[in-house]
Amino acid sequence: MQKGIVAFIILFIIMLILAYTATHSYFQQSISTTTIAHGASTTIAIQNSTTTIAMNYSQIGNCSDFSVYSYNALSAVTGKCAWKGGFIGLWVAAGNFGTERVSIIGANNVTYVKQISDYNCEAFYENITLPAQDYDVTLLTGSGGGSCGNAVATLNTTTAPPTTIWKFVYNGDFGTGTYGGWKVNGTGFGPGPLNITAASTANELCYIGQPWSGYNGTFFATTYNCGVSTSPGSITSSPFIVSPKKAFLNFRIISPEDSFLYVEVLENNTPEIISHYNTYNTSIDFNASSAFRNVSMDLSHISGKVLRIRVVASTSTSQHFIAVGDFALSAKPVEQPGVIANITYNYT
Repeated sequence: MQKGIVAFIILFIIMLILAYTATHSYFQQSISTTTIAHGASTTIAIQNSTTTIAMNYSQIGNCSDFSVYSYNALSAVTGKCAWKGGFIGLWVAAGNFGTERVSIIGANNVTYVKQISDYNCEAFYENITLPAQDYDVTLLTGSGGGSCGNAVATLNTTTAPPTTIWKFVYNGDFGTGTYGGWKVNGTGFGPGPLNITAASTANELCYIGQPWSGYNGTFFATTYNCGVSTSPGSITSSPFIVSPKKAFLNFRIISPEDSFLYVEVLENNTPEIISHYNTYNTSIDFNASSAFRNVSMDLSHISGKVLRIRVVASTSTSQHFIAVGDFALSAKPVEQPGVIANITYNYT
C-alpha cells in the first residue's frame, strides 16, 4: 500500500516538472520580438535575448540611383540611402498633387536640402555636394491639382536626358564647372568655363586690365581663356520653357560692340532674338573690359514656347572677347542702361 502511494507521488512530481518546462518554454518564445525596419526595401531585423541583426542602411539603397515615390495627396514618405560623398543631382515631380517638398537630412542631423516646387512632371531641381554618410530623403505632397501621375524625388549622378525641357536655364551659371547641359561647337569657348576666383589670383593673372568683377557665380563662359581666342565657336543651352510669370531672361555679360559677338534666343534652332552688347570699349577704358554688366531680354512674346540660348563668337579681333553667365529667368528685368548695341526680334 505504501509503495503504491510513493509511486503515485513520484509520478505526480514528474508531471509537474513536465508541465513547468512546457509552460516556461512557451513564455520564453513569446517574449522574442520582431521589428520591421523600412527603407528602400523592407528588411526584417529579429531581436531576442541572444541574437540581434542590425540594419545597415548602406545595404538598402545607394544615393547614386535612388527614388522615393508618393501615391497620395498630403502624405509624407521617407526613404534611406547611403552616399560615398561628392556631387549628386536632385530631380523632383509633384505629379497629381500640385506641389512637392523634399528634405534631405544626413546621419549627422544636418539638413542639406529643403525645397518646394510645382513641377508636375519629373524635372531637374539642383545639383548638390553631399558628404559620405547615410541620408533620410523625405517627400511631402500637396493637396492636388497637378498632373503626370505619382510624386517622386530622385537622386542620381547621370547627366540630363536630352529630351528634358526645363523650367529654368539648366546650368545657367556654369556652377558645375563644366559646360554640362550646353552644346559646344568649335573651340572658341575653350574646354570649359573659366574659374573667376582662380583667374583673378596673382598666380594666374588671367584677365585684361583689372581682375574680373560684377559676377555672382564662380564660373563663366568666355572666349578670353587667358588670351583672346581667334577661333570661332558657340555654346547652346538645354531647352527650357518660359512662364508668363518669369518672362525675363537676366544674365551678365562682357562684350564690345562687335557684329561677330552676340547672344541669341532660339526656337526650333531658329533665332527669335539676336542681341549685341557693348559693355566696354578698349580704346576708351581698357580696365573696364573685365567688369560684367547686367542685361535682360524680354521673352513675354514667346512665353510658353520651348527655347534655347546660343552665345556666338563667329570670329574675334584684337582685344575683343565675350564673357557670359548667371543666366536666369525672372519676373523683373535687371539691366544696366546703355549696354545694348543692337537687338533684332524675328518673332511675330
